Amino acid sequence: MASDEIILFDLTSKDTPECWSLNPWKTRLLLNYKGVPYKTEWLNYPEVGPRLAGHVKPHEMGTAIADYTIPTVRLPGDEYVMDSRRIADVINQRYSSPPLTIDSPQLSWFVENYGRLMTPFRGVYLPLVPRRLLAEGSIAYWYESKERLNGKSLDAIEKEEGGDVAYERLEPVLKEITAMLKENSSGPFFNGAEVSYVDFFWAAWLLFAKRIGEDVLDAVIERCGVDGHVHRDLLDAVKPWSERSTY
Repeated sequence: MASDEIILFDLTSKDTPECWSLNPWKTRLLLNYKGVPYKTEWLNYPEVGPRLAGHVKPHEMGTAIADYTIPTVRLPGDEYVMDSRRIADVINQRYSSPPLTIDSPQLSWFVENYGRLMTPFRGVYLPLVPRRLLAEGSIAYWYESKERLNGKSLDAIEKEEGGDVAYERLEPVLKEITAMLKENSSGPFFNGAEVSYVDFFWAAWLLFAKRIGEDVLDAVIERCGVDGHVHRDLLDAVKPWSERSTY
């Protein structure tokens, strides 16, 4: 029955809808890893609130960029769960096989240092996402919401913070991530041969960069240090769970 089918709400893109956004990638990788049957419902930004209102409580004021956000999932029994971390906890509890470690010191590090990634990267992704990825129905929303949030035009952000400036500011934190990924030499994941949620967390960021453009991913990897190949190794390792990206 329809009420027993999992739905992943994701942000659509131009041309053929395909996952691009950072946080939905975390949930999609998790669902694919678990082998849980689901379908994707694609939404433009202005459709998110009206579609989810009445099904899930809005975020508490000041804790998110909007009352309702993507990813959200509808679980069997018509239960809606919003926020990639909350979704991870619920899915991992309900679908225990294959097992997956959610919490880890590396994940805590990413949460604590997330601003060091996203603040310098905004000079790249804020202007490029609407040009390269967004469907027409999301473009005006993106410009209005991001310019209001950042207090300046995206053109100004790109001019002042884009290109090499962004990648140079990213370099220190990227090299720290490289060092973490290298710590366990027994495999491509942060914990060696064993995949865990932190691998999906970081792979989602890399996949976001890749969807913006191979040129963006190349520039990121270039700033990861002499062992930057470990990030491409991680992307190769999660391919079984990243290949399903369009449905």
